[in-house]
Amino acid sequence: MTVKAVATQCTDADKQYEERQKVRSEEIKAVSETIGILTDDEAQTAFSKSSSFIQLSLRTRRVSKAELNRQRAARLLKQTAMKTGSSQLAKIASSMENDPFAKVKESIDAMMAELKKIQAEEADQYEFCTSEIKANEKETAAKTETKADLEQKKEDLESAIATLKEEIATLKAYVAQTNVEMKTASENREAENADFQVTVADQKATQAILKKALDRLKAFYAAKGLLQTKADQTPPPQMKYKKSGGATGVMYMIEAIVKESVDVEKKALYEENQAQKAYEEFIAESNASVAAASENIASKSEASAKAEKDKIATEEDLAATIQNLLMLGEHNVALHQDCDFLIKNFDIRQSARSEEIESLFNAKAIFSGANFGFLQQHKF
Repeated sequence: MTVKAVATQCTDADKQYEERQKVRSEEIKAVSETIGILTDDEAQTAFSKSSSFIQLSLRTRRVSKAELNRQRAARLLKQTAMKTGSSQLAKIASSMENDPFAKVKESIDAMMAELKKIQAEEADQYEFCTSEIKANEKETAAKTETKADLEQKKEDLESAIATLKEEIATLKAYVAQTNVEMKTASENREAENADFQVTVADQKATQAILKKALDRLKAFYAAKGLLQTKADQTPPPQMKYKKSGGATGVMYMIEAIVKESVDVEKKALYEENQAQKAYEEFIAESNASVAAASENIASKSEASAKAEKDKIATEEDLAATIQNLLMLGEHNVALHQDCDFLIKNFDIRQSARSEEIESLFNAKAIFSGANFGFLQQHKF
């Protein structure tokens, strides 16, 4: 049943009930006054003289007094019936005028049945209200807890997404920077290799020229017999010129230059190999780092996409939960509007109605000729 249907049903039932209660209260007041009239001391004395109230009412002066009381009660019921528009009281009053016993007892039975029916319906309504309010409060508490969990989940997902995006941005910046560094390293390596090639070419050219010059000197001095051997290479005394010794010194100088050029070439080759090795290691490490970072980016991007999807689903669940809470709140307000009066006054109303039923029972017993002791012994 929808919230609107329940609210409408409860509102209509409560309104009808209050209208019936207003009329019934006046009816019961009239009936109570009637019973008071019929159960005063004089009426009790008259009823106890004989089991046949009708016969005595036709023969004795005391019964005539009871007849007068009966007529007064009938008029009172008529007045109340005209005031409230109650057809039941009007029928009872008419019965009291025409047949003060059988029809009145029949009417009392009908009223007792009606009161008992209302008593049961009100009990059912009370059970419905209390159970519905309890169920509403229980469901509201559960939905409120669910709402808190969903809000926390949404907050956690938002935090996780922000962290993942920051980490992805950092990794992408690292990859970009590493690629720039590799490009720079490659450019530097090319420039260093180009320098190396120039250096080696220059040294080889120098060595070739010097060797050619050295070979020419050797050929000249050998032809003149002026070429010294290593055994003859004794330094000449100071300030004394030796032609052959000078030639040998020049050759030694050229050989030293050639040797130095070879050393420069070897050093350049060594440095080139070391630079190439360092470059290759750097490129290999950088490529591995970029690959790992790219894999990490892909993993975090997938996690971020999943978190975004979960966040959307959580927001939908949260919106549905909030909507449910709003509906539960509206239903709770409607229930309390329709049920609070009934729940608050249930025991009093039930007790009062029980007294009404008992009063009607007593009235019927009086009409049937029961004595006051019977009425005291019989309790509902």
